[in-house]
Amino acid sequence: MIDVNSILFRCHRLGDLMTEPRSKSETLSETTKSYLKLLYRELTWDRKKQIESKYLRKGIETEENCLTLLSLEKKLFLKKNEERLNNDFITGIPDTYVGKAITETEEGYDVKSAFDWTTLPYPTDNPDKKYVFQAHGYMQLTGAKKWNVVHCLVNTPADIIDDEKKRLSYKVKALDVESSPEYIEGCKIIERNSIFDLAAFKAQYPYYDLANSEDEWNWDIPRSQRIVVFPVMRDEEIIAQINARVLDSRIWIAQNLKKRQD
Repeated sequence: MIDVNSILFRCHRLGDLMTEPRSKSETLSETTKSYLKLLYRELTWDRKKQIESKYLRKGIETEENCLTLLSLEKKLFLKKNEERLNNDFITGIPDTYVGKAITETEEGYDVKSAFDWTTLPYPTDNPDKKYVFQAHGYMQLTGAKKWNVVHCLVNTPADIIDDEKKRLSYKVKALDVESSPEYIEGCKIIERNSIFDLAAFKAQYPYYDLANSEDEWNWDIPRSQRIVVFPVMRDEEIIAQINARVLDSRIWIAQNLKKRQD
């Protein structure tokens, strides 16, 4: 049986936990309750919901490229962290940090890979609230005073580009799809929306057959414009709010889920 008081909430899901209820008389929002229902079954039935999308695939496949972009822009040597941290409330694996020891760092980075140029935030935007909560989770676990939410625009992996071209081919009505002007032009547009540093793309995929002419390629985006950093400073009040919401969530699970399932 699951000990409700031992449930740790993952930092990357704190946004779901911290959504505000519509009514002041409610402790938890419907979004939070839906998340808690899913989480409780994951834990009690030892299951994990598999979510797959091209956006998640790119995020996973380009982690190292994003870290390289961040390292070059910040002139730091940053490597991916693999260590999971826990306390009495939350758990998480921070992406990367400055310094030798993660529990001694003053500053860290949470790296997001934008799917294409349309999903890269503007530097003048405000950071998404869910990422601010996630950053505070990492600051609570590490003791850091600052955590940066970083959005990177790096080349889309070739396999994802090919999947986009395949989807396009299903829409083109022609006997010879690959020779169709509509398909060829569509492939060119897909490449322009997916490749932002042609030299780096060709270095990674030297045999990739581009629809666009390499000699005429002029769609690179400068490296400095492909990274947006939102600094998040440690706020003890937000950390206290997270911990209080964890306690409220455990109580709700015990009263509404565990009792009924038992």
